[in-house]
Amino acid sequence: LAQCLETPKGMMEFNMQCPETKSNEVGFLLFKGPEEALKLLYSPNEVFDFDPLQLLVVLLSYFGLNACMMGLAVPMGAFIPNMFIGAIVGRLIGQALHMFHPDPALGFAREGFYSLLGSGAMLTGSIRQNLAIVVFLTECVQDLNLAVPLIVTIFIAEKVAKSLAEEGLDEELMARKGVRYLNPDLSQERGMMFIRAEQLCDTLPASAELAKEPSVAEVNRALQDCSLQTFPVISKGRCLGLVKRKRLEDLVDKGSAVPNPEQAKLNLDRILDTAPFTLLQNMPLLRLLPLFTRLDIKVACVVSHTGEFVGLISRDALIDAELHHKESREEGESD
Repeated sequence: LAQCLETPKGMMEFNMQCPETKSNEVGFLLFKGPEEALKLLYSPNEVFDFDPLQLLVVLLSYFGLNACMMGLAVPMGAFIPNMFIGAIVGRLIGQALHMFHPDPALGFAREGFYSLLGSGAMLTGSIRQNLAIVVFLTECVQDLNLAVPLIVTIFIAEKVAKSLAEEGLDEELMARKGVRYLNPDLSQERGMMFIRAEQLCDTLPASAELAKEPSVAEVNRALQDCSLQTFPVISKGRCLGLVKRKRLEDLVDKGSAVPNPEQAKLNLDRILDTAPFTLLQNMPLLRLLPLFTRLDIKVACVVSHTGEFVGLISRDALIDAELHHKESREEGESD
């Protein structure tokens, strides 16, 4: 299906079973690399007169390979492949417009313009970063006049993409593979914006609240009663700090040889984090969520306005709250 075209001046030949001074069109698009192919597809000057049938062959071949590679545990990106697929689809649409309405009076743009819009629409559907896509593609072609049509195209593409899938490509892949992640837009969900910190606290058994100098038996009981990765150390109703599970286990191993674990005391001062992130119990999710998404906090201490310990908020608790919210919303929609 491939045809041999004259190699334009200034371009390296890509013969691939073509005579000298000519290049294989399909071979160039598939094997020269998507970056080089995108330059041709975006070019305002028609370097190659791409045949629609050959573009369709490239599209089906590349789309199939990209779909098969997407879920594999190998280092690869989806950004450039999505740009390339969108550029080919946009080029085909541009060629169809010129084919069915060849009248120059209609003033259709060059086919490379539709390739750019196709890339913008495809990227919007996959990564959902609208402003970044407009800036990136505008800089690619170095033409600010294309910013407005790109914005319109990306706005429409976003509406269509959200009607088909609520999240972008990366989020969908993580959800299908069971990877737990914290949604940075969780606070924008209906019904979640005004949830307070005290409502998101982990459920702590009484044994999980350790004293400043607990016994070996008390620490063992706390480790066995719950799967917390961080334990609060409480004195007179106030949180003195947090201690990690791994450090407690190491400390218990060192003190396991004591004859009377109920009486033997452990000093937590050397393993205690005395300056944990602290939140007020009435802080809304809208304000506390960026601490976990941008600062990568794993756990925070929640206190009352008088400084008394209320509970702990962890990333897992926020993820569970989002999953519970989605399940409740889906049940409400089904009813």
